[in-house]
Amino acid sequence: MDLIQQGIAQGLIRFDEDRKNIFYLHQDKRRNYNNPEEQVQADTFLKLVLEYGYPVTHIQQFVSVKMGVTTKEADITVYKDEACTQPYIIIECKSPEVSEQEFKQASDQAFSYAHALAGTTKFIWVTKSNKEEFYRFDKEKKLKVTQSDIPYYGESDTKKYKYANGGFYTDKIKGKDETIKTGDLKAISESELTRIFKQAHDVLWGGGKRNESEAFDEFDKLIFCKVWDERNTKKGQPYQFQIFSESFDGEDAEKKSLEALKARVYAIYEKGKIKIADSLKFKTKKGRTVYGGGGIVPDVFVPLEVEHGQESLEYILQTGIVGHFVFEQLDQNRNAFKGDDFQKFQTKMMQNESYINLFE
Repeated sequence: MDLIQQGIAQGLIRFDEDRKNIFYLHQDKRRNYNNPEEQVQADTFLKLVLEYGYPVTHIQQFVSVKMGVTTKEADITVYKDEACTQPYIIIECKSPEVSEQEFKQASDQAFSYAHALAGTTKFIWVTKSNKEEFYRFDKEKKLKVTQSDIPYYGESDTKKYKYANGGFYTDKIKGKDETIKTGDLKAISESELTRIFKQAHDVLWGGGKRNESEAFDEFDKLIFCKVWDERNTKKGQPYQFQIFSESFDGEDAEKKSLEALKARVYAIYEKGKIKIADSLKFKTKKGRTVYGGGGIVPDVFVPLEVEHGQESLEYILQTGIVGHFVFEQLDQNRNAFKGDDFQKFQTKMMQNESYINLFE
């Protein structure tokens, strides 16, 4: 049963007959559910109640916030008290399709609301479903630190890790080893993965600030790091390719948190790289460094975990046939791929079976 079905079953929401409008029953509010942003907001509201455990009496939606001479509306506000006088978490929701610039504007908006409301606000959550950001916030200390999540109801702070292999990790609490329940990775649809890939590529490309081939190369490295982390993280251990809830303080706390994440990703990359002797180094005409010695060595290598029934695939990969085929196709069809950005390249690969037929 998904969140929407659970929300209906527990009397938190309902829909009209044609499912155009959603009704939030506790506040007696009706909203247009055809709006993608509203769909994100509905899921977020239900997560707060059904997953994080917050009482519906501590949550208000569409809260008016006085911003100078204007009045705006915070999407969701979670309060410490049932009387809803002490704002605790400010949440801003956006459509999954908004750009990086629009998402940043939403983040800035959430911080503006946090400054405008009472000084009791401690956490900020900005979400567009396929991307989320969490922050610890202190108005008096001018503190803004990236976190892994928001606290669950009844807890005073966030868990250090949002995801761990097996959905748990062990940490020392008051000198004793304690098992902490957390989230584990979940499968997503191909369309959602494609959207996330494009989003990541666009950030790296920076609207033309970086060469497209360079952006694509950096994107490949990030995918490698993600796969390596998933394959090499043991059960009961946190994944390294994620934001941790760090205890940094000061005005540069956010910078320190992001630098710590960067260091973890670099560490994953260094562990997974093939170590090649400098004597095999070679520079291409365009200045790119590659490594030879019986063929071109890949920048990164992800070890294949062979399961029963996949021996033929393993054999094919080890023979070098795939690499030879790819080189041959690129050499013969250089103009077909020249100037392609990530989205064009991916579309060609996923919608054209001619390469599979040629390989066969």
